Amino acid sequence: MRYIGPGYRSFGAPFLNNDVKQHEARIDQRLLKNQLILSAFYRGDEDNLLNFKGIKTQSNYYGLSLDVRMRKLPYLRFQYAPSSQLNTSYNSSLQLLTLNTGYAYSTKNLFFNTTMAFTSTNFESNISEVKYNSRFIQATQSATLRNITLALTYVHNTTISTLGTHKINGADLMCSFSLKKKLRNTFAVTHYQNGLVQKTGFWYDLSYPLLPSLNAGIHLQYNDLKDPIEISNEYAEFLGKVRITFNFK
Repeated sequence: MRYIGPGYRSFGAPFLNNDVKQHEARIDQRLLKNQLILSAFYRGDEDNLLNFKGIKTQSNYYGLSLDVRMRKLPYLRFQYAPSSQLNTSYNSSLQLLTLNTGYAYSTKNLFFNTTMAFTSTNFESNISEVKYNSRFIQATQSATLRNITLALTYVHNTTISTLGTHKINGADLMCSFSLKKKLRNTFAVTHYQNGLVQKTGFWYDLSYPLLPSLNAGIHLQYNDLKDPIEISNEYAEFLGKVRITFNFK
């Protein structure tokens, strides 16, 4: 539990929030030689401790997660995190659910990696116009042969709110390879569609280590958006970047 009074000030931590009371609890349990991990937590926040302000806010956060990493089987991670916020004028609640799974395997010289992700978000409030729920799905399949990697990603997102229902579908095709072990090349083609609106593009990235701690590269990108309903939204753009990065060790 942590209590910071409304009059507390610290020169060592000038940005520390005061006038807040917080209590927190967490449980972690590992089983089967860390192949199964269970976690749960709770945190509650409350401000305006002496009722000096006009609004008092109470927030509650909960979390539950499960990690399964059995040998020679796909990994699985589940998370559920509801939360709520209450005060004298505005109440809201958020429920977040995520599920991730994947499996890596190889056959002779080929290495494969398959991953899938699902996210569900539901937000509600006492204001009828401020609420929505969304579902997000992503699946990726990659294959690597020596220094060449090819990956295909599919994305789907559905959002339902007071503004209506929006569905986005898209896919990325990416290829990455090295020349002379140091010259790294990556290029991708993307296509996304939201109703009648379509966005297509590609990008290319080149990177080369000049020194062990110095890296140089270029990034080229082209995007083209088509909107038959609102033609004024249509555009085509070409972007180019040159970068130099230095790593401190």
